[in-house]
Amino acid sequence: LVAGLAERFFPDSPQIEQLAQPEAMQGHVIIVGFGRVGQGMAHLLDSQQIAFVALDSKPERIAALRAQNKAVHFGDASRVEVLEGLHAGHAAAVVIAIDRPGEVETIVRTIKAAWPHLPVFARARDTAHAAALHRAGATLASPEAIEATLDLGEAVLEGIGVPHDAARRFIEEQRAAERAKA
Repeated sequence: LVAGLAERFFPDSPQIEQLAQPEAMQGHVIIVGFGRVGQGMAHLLDSQQIAFVALDSKPERIAALRAQNKAVHFGDASRVEVLEGLHAGHAAAVVIAIDRPGEVETIVRTIKAAWPHLPVFARARDTAHAAALHRAGATLASPEAIEATLDLGEAVLEGIGVPHDAARRFIEEQRAAERAKA
């Protein structure tokens, strides 16, 4: 049914696919959500030569990314069998980069129920959402607005003459205080 709907509404999109089963896939990072944040994470991992596999649930995005020769799989990360297809049990970590708070929490719970040892790093909407994700088992939940503010704040402090080390120390103190709230 879902494959038929995807084909009907997105004729150029990938079909519901059988995920790749590479024999030696282990120690990789699974990126859930391959929009702006997920692609940025992929770039960071690539620059450090860290293997990753990307997963997204939007057929139109996948079609566009595949047209750019980017490897991304179609699937729902809240389904254990999809994560098993990505060898989640042998992964180094999962990064959840989607911006739908309820879905992020469901995915965290799914992962932690199946693989309690697997570190999960999640994008959070705000500190309340970060707290909920921590309760669900996330290793780290990063509130996007707060992180953007801290990054910008550090640049502003340095830009107006605060020494780099002092600005960095202050921002790290603020980051720790925000994490303590969650």
